[in-house]
Amino acid sequence: MREILSLSLPSLAEKNRLKNRAKQRGFQSLSDYVKFLILEDADLIPEHELWQEIQQGRKEYKKKRTIKAKSMRELL
Repeated sequence: MREILSLSLPSLAEKNRLKNRAKQRGFQSLSDYVKFLILEDADLIPEHELWQEIQQGRKEYKKKRTIKAKSMRELL
């Protein structure tokens, strides 16, 4: 079953700008673009988790627990 989501935009110009952006990025409609953005948002790392990872990396760097690699391939 389909559900409808209504968005309030500040102006018609904003709606047209979003429609153009969706078209430029290959989407058939603004609706398809919004669905894509919602799914992409689910894959984002929350800011607080990102900061925790950064802080952990800094601690490991200070304790010299890092790996010296010539390329990213060596790390993977």
